[in-house]
Amino acid sequence: MVSPEVRPLWPGIKFWGVAFTIRCVPANQPMWRLNTTEDVVNAHSLWFKKVPHISLQGRVEPGHVMVTDAGSA
Repeated sequence: MVSPEVRPLWPGIKFWGVAFTIRCVPANQPMWRLNTTEDVVNAHSLWFKKVPHISLQGRVEPGHVMVTDAGSA
């Protein structure tokens, strides 16, 4: 049974595929000051270079449907 809270990004979209589910949890670490426009543009790659994480490389394949749990506001 899928929780009713699991829903598409926008109403009416329909797609299918093998679900690849991931849970995104807070790092409990604030982002450091970004001093340049280039740093802001590259913020995600800077974060993942400095903060340990699990790589999805080689695990996600074409046709997978990414389902993420990013918590609730």
